[in-house]
This record gives sequence, C-alpha cells and structure tokens, in this order.
Amino acid sequence: MKLSRVVLAKEGKEAILQGMIHVESKKLYEYLQKDIEWAEDNQYVFFYETVQGSYPEVFANKNQEQIKAFFVFISEFLPILANSFGMVLQKNAVVYPEDAINADITMSELIKELDTNGFTCRFIVKLLSLIPKDTLKEALDKEFGEDISLNEFIDKSQKKSWASWFADFLLRKADPVILDYRNKVAVKSIIEYGNNQNIFVHYGDGHIKGLTSLLEKEGWVVKEISYLELSKFE
Repeated sequence: MKLSRVVLAKEGKEAILQGMIHVESKKLYEYLQKDIEWAEDNQYVFFYETVQGSYPEVFANKNQEQIKAFFVFISEFLPILANSFGMVLQKNAVVYPEDAINADITMSELIKELDTNGFTCRFIVKLLSLIPKDTLKEALDKEFGEDISLNEFIDKSQKKSWASWFADFLLRKADPVILDYRNKVAVKSIIEYGNNQNIFVHYGDGHIKGLTSLLEKEGWVVKEISYLELSKFE
C-alpha cells in the first residue's frame, strides 16, 4: 500500500496534495507531522479533510437516521480495529496548524446528500448490530494480536477479497458523495481561500486523483507525482 503525493504549479505558486489514511502506524503519522510542520514553517495555506459538526438533531426520514447509525458504528469500530492491529487513528495522531482550513462538508450535509443519492444502509446497520463490540474486539485480538500489521493483512487477502467486493457493492451509492461531491467542495474552498499563495492539501488518498483533475481544470499543471510506501513504517 502507498500514499500519493502530487505537486502542481500555477502562475509561480505551488500546490502539494498529500494523501493520508485514517488508520495506520504511529511512525507514519510522525513522518507526516514533520511534513505538516514544514508546510506551516514555509507559510503554505493548509487545507485538510474532516467532516464538520455533529449529527443533526432532527432527520428528514428514517433512512437518514440509519445513515447516522452507520457512521456511529464506524466511529466506534475504527478504534477497535486500530488497537487490534497495533495502529493509531489519524485524527488522534496528527496536529494541524491553528489556521488550517477544513475543506470538507458538514455531517448534516453528508447525510442529506447520501440520502438524496439513494444510499441505504439498513442491511449494513442490521448486520453490524448483531456483532457486540466486545465480541468483535476479542475476535480481532485472538486472530491477529499485534503480530501482524493492517498492511500485511490486506496483502495476505490478495487486495481484492470477497469482503472488499462486498463493501464496494454496498457503498456504490455512497462513493459519488464521499468522493466526487466532497472533492468539488474541497476545490471550491481551495479557490476561495488559497489567495494566490502556495497551498498544502492533506486529504484521504482516495481523493487525490479527483482533486488533481479538478485543480487541472482550474489551470494548475502537474509537476511531480510520487508515492510513499507504507511498508517502510511498519
């Protein structure tokens, strides 16, 4: 596995897009933190990904309530997954500059857009609710302990396992919102607040290709593409 890094240029200014991942080793985030501090020291305008705000108090329909339940489970599951593989959460391990700009949408907007796009997760929520968190943690610890990293596990799963296919199928109505819609929002924020300065964008690796394409349409030109191998941080 690897993270993408794209460097673009426009009118003498530079844009660096650095892919990140939500669950990984502490060593990776220590490395990325130094990169973040470099960008801050060199006065890059910093943009990052984090869905903003809390869940809405009132939902338009039952499906939106189910989508909230899905995200609540994911937020509870990720720490268990991270701990079982000896990993940490990106949100707990990385500190962004105080003046960094959140180039993402709100939780209310995310839930509304997913619902509008036809994403349903009633089956997913029901399935996940059948697995007590303590049972899940015990099973993960027993199966993997701390002797195998998440990267090694994915490699041993031959990358495209039945589980990843199943996930792709269930989330097919979510990707246009989670990826494409949020990419457009991010680029709009970059255009609005970039102020013709050097910019640094820290976003999920799955977004980097789409963000690059959108910035190219705004006149940015790709200068360099490189990849950071995660195996070096195990």
